[in-house]
Amino acid sequence: MTASLRFLTAALLLTGSLLAQVTGVPGKNDYTINGSTSGSQSCNTLCLPSPVVMNLSVNTVPGNLVIIVFTDCPCRGCSIPWPSNTCSPALPLGFIPPCNTTNQSIDFFPIPGCNIVWSATLVADAAGNANISVAVPPILAGTVPCTLNTTLSTQAVIFDPCGLGGAPLGAGPFVLSQAYSVGF
Repeated sequence: MTASLRFLTAALLLTGSLLAQVTGVPGKNDYTINGSTSGSQSCNTLCLPSPVVMNLSVNTVPGNLVIIVFTDCPCRGCSIPWPSNTCSPALPLGFIPPCNTTNQSIDFFPIPGCNIVWSATLVADAAGNANISVAVPPILAGTVPCTLNTTLSTQAVIFDPCGLGGAPLGAGPFVLSQAYSVGF
């Protein structure tokens, strides 16, 4: 990898973390992949060399409906700010304007041509966990895992009365989880 490409990659990773928005709060909207990054802010980058089994889990209120979405849009915190919600436990506010007055946003950047590539609808069990395992087949786009290969963004929508929702999904009761940038 050339020095300029390494610099660009590092700059993009730093930019993603600076724009982080939604924070996962256990018991309300905490989304993890293979058990990592519980309680994190949006747009952490995860490298999962394929083939791999992804264990997707959202920790929320028992009985809540959860929709997990994967998109080929880039992960970017505060892409679409939503109204702040009244959830308990409280979700922290973002720290970058315009999201420093809200605790909710869609955290992937809807550029022209990007699509939802996979989604699943789950129901949180009695412990408040909505889980699914997804087998990802070999992805042979590059020779080094997570570089020049497929990268997707993922975020969960949780149906909860404390959520006010927002555009483009409409009025609540929706709460969003933190988002991730997942490389294979």
